[in-house]
Amino acid sequence: MNDIQWLDRKYIALLGSSLSLFKRRGNDTWNYRCPICGDSKTNKTKARGYILNRSGKFFSYCHNCHASFTFSKFLERINPYLYGEYIKERFQDNPSKPERRVTVPKVLTRTENNKVLLGLQKMSLLDVNHKAKKFIVSRQIPSYYHSRLYWAPNFNKFANNLVPDKYDPEIKEGRIVIPMLDKSRKLIGFQGRSLNSKGLRYITVMLSEDNPKLFGLDMVNFSKKFFVVEGPIDSMFINNALAVCGGSIHTELEKQGVPKTLATIVYDNEPRNAAIVKAMEKSIKANYSVCIWPKGLTHKDINDIVLSKVTGEYVKTEEVQKVGLAIEKMILDNSYSGLEAELELSKWSKL
Repeated sequence: MNDIQWLDRKYIALLGSSLSLFKRRGNDTWNYRCPICGDSKTNKTKARGYILNRSGKFFSYCHNCHASFTFSKFLERINPYLYGEYIKERFQDNPSKPERRVTVPKVLTRTENNKVLLGLQKMSLLDVNHKAKKFIVSRQIPSYYHSRLYWAPNFNKFANNLVPDKYDPEIKEGRIVIPMLDKSRKLIGFQGRSLNSKGLRYITVMLSEDNPKLFGLDMVNFSKKFFVVEGPIDSMFINNALAVCGGSIHTELEKQGVPKTLATIVYDNEPRNAAIVKAMEKSIKANYSVCIWPKGLTHKDINDIVLSKVTGEYVKTEEVQKVGLAIEKMILDNSYSGLEAELELSKWSKL
């Protein structure tokens, strides 16, 4: 048994004290209720999260949401304080241990980025009966975006090629890859969109923690009015839009240093969602213009509005664009800032 395996086992046991229904299920196998998806809201005895030893390395995996992490990444996500102690003990407290081997994301040139993505299957070239193609078509995503999206038959393997040991290589799940490119069209990160109706729908992978988690930087024009929405798919239906791929909208916009005066932040239409209402309050206090959807609108987000207006397979792009322009007008007509925004938010919120 090497030192790292011993330390991992120690911290698995320490973390286990805070995990619901945590039990050891055999040699190097532990079972618990997944804290990421909650396992089941109706059955409190469900426990579908596991920590397993794969070829000498520990990984977490949930059979409900399919979330997969190396143990250290799982520990960092679930208990940051304990993770700090783990890192301290692993790399600082024992000078006799060999120098830390740091695995870092590959730094790719623009040409290498293209090669990485060309190793995947471009959405525009997939057969019409491919499940990923069907999904993209069913969401009415404009055809000119199909060449910007990819299919990774084994997403974990693809992600691990760029960020070593990021995910459990034994999990072979296909995902749609949504690349995040900077102004020079260099890959800075990507999202993996699952086709599974259950579990973790989106996985965000950044090639550097300093990179902004923003989709659309290569297309947006910051010299004129632009929109910031909560997800890449929503951004594909309106002009001059960015999408935040996880994290705080404020943090990601500040990383890029975007001009506040030209930005309109568009949150999902969920007046009963406390997290969204709080985020809107923060955006207003930070002097951003915020869209506060009109009363009576029942659709959750931009894509839902599009789907309510456009039906059928392979709809002409012009029809989708027409709906997108109407949504843009709705957003602008219902965008507020300052005291007016605070008043409108109080009317809109149902908390």
